[in-house]
Amino acid sequence: MPPSASKENASQSSGPSRVGRLAARFFTYEPIGRRGATYLDRWVLARLGERRLYLHRFRFDDPEEPHNHPRTFVSFLFRGAYLEEVLGPDGTITTREIRAPHVRRFPPEHAHRIVRCRGAWSLVAVGRRRQNWGFRVGDEWIVAPRSNEPARSGSPATSVD
Repeated sequence: MPPSASKENASQSSGPSRVGRLAARFFTYEPIGRRGATYLDRWVLARLGERRLYLHRFRFDDPEEPHNHPRTFVSFLFRGAYLEEVLGPDGTITTREIRAPHVRRFPPEHAHRIVRCRGAWSLVAVGRRRQNWGFRVGDEWIVAPRSNEPARSGSPATSVD
């Protein structure tokens, strides 16, 4: 059963982690998932206008297709590791391993997919919206209209903005 976006269920979805239990007591929990499976736990730590500060716990791989994000963001991976598949401008995919501790900035144009998450936790600061989500489907790049962006929990996917 996928967890709801309530603080009460957030501690159950975060498993035995002390970080997840502590976050669930003080912050809003937003499960990020597709087809009823949560692949990313997100807690909203702060909001300032359009800007956000999130705590993320990576559970599983991103869905199949590379994607970009609507906002510039800075990520501090403070625990664990993952592989990032990066989609180049020529359509080639390169893979690199990211291990904690690691800080980096992602422009909205950066298209990627996160795979092989191993106990990965990060703090993520996001800026103002600069574009709509984009997804590579087969050989095509699809830009999601804002009205068709994934909705919050309960839908097939949850926005990661």
